[in-house]
Amino acid sequence: MLQALNTGQLAVLGVTDLSTKSGSVRMWLKRIARRVPPRVKGYVKENWGAPFIVGFMALLLVAMFSLVMNLAVLADEVAVYAYYALVIGVVLQLVCFLKYGKRNGEPSQ
Repeated sequence: MLQALNTGQLAVLGVTDLSTKSGSVRMWLKRIARRVPPRVKGYVKENWGAPFIVGFMALLLVAMFSLVMNLAVLADEVAVYAYYALVIGVVLQLVCFLKYGKRNGEPSQ
């Protein structure tokens, strides 16, 4: 996927080195993680399914635009992956609810 992007687009994403070393990928992910606000990090830490549910919504939009552009096969394929992301997100949210769920201010036992 990165090969399809031009250098200007990669610079916007913060990618300057396309080497396949895992160290450069880790450094790139660390730079992105530093830009995430602390409130978002805290929310994701307690709601493990949130990124998957946001991914579901994004994939659903991609499927919608694929249908608008008469790319039904692509839309079907993306919709399947969107459904998988939703299922994973809901299961993770259930796990988080059971782990972090509070009743009357007391942690769940």
